[in-house]
Amino acid sequence: MSFFKHVLQGPHELMRLTLGTPADLLFDVQFKHLSAGYVHGVVKDKLGTGVRPSLQVKLNEHAPDPLPIYEQSADGRVHFFSVPLKADRLKEGLNHLHVVSATGQPMASYPVHIGNQVIGEADRRIASLEAEVAFLKHMVLNQNNEALPARLAFMKSEIIAICSDMLSLQRVNLERESAATSSSTLPTSATRAASR
Repeated sequence: MSFFKHVLQGPHELMRLTLGTPADLLFDVQFKHLSAGYVHGVVKDKLGTGVRPSLQVKLNEHAPDPLPIYEQSADGRVHFFSVPLKADRLKEGLNHLHVVSATGQPMASYPVHIGNQVIGEADRRIASLEAEVAFLKHMVLNQNNEALPARLAFMKSEIIAICSDMLSLQRVNLERESAATSSSTLPTSATRAASR
């Protein structure tokens, strides 16, 4: 009995074998923070190929630009990016910064609020949840049957996390309503006490 044996000749051959694989199965995009008009984040290479990812970034519905990667880790598994927020592409209120693949597949989304109103933690989490739900909807409507098992496993974990966050937000909203109700009844009680 003989077995076929083949040794991969470097990361570029591995990338050739994975050609056509959805980008979300090869890379993981994570936003870190917003500082001085730049959104910073990392792209993690799930297969450890060391190859620079060809991803794009777009603000709201504007045309995408190449993702500006400025550095990578010594082993090539982590790529660092910094995206400038262009004033002419921002709008008043809530904006979304999207990282997408070369084919337009959404990879991650980051909410940016512009204006006098300060966005609260709960509002920021709601905006993030909306972006995640839109991402999952895109995955369902544009699924690749060959990658279906991996996508289903990913979606299950994401849906569980989203449900957990939604329950947490619901608890926060109930606490807000309870606090608002309590504060609105205090003046009435005080008035009655004074009249006695």
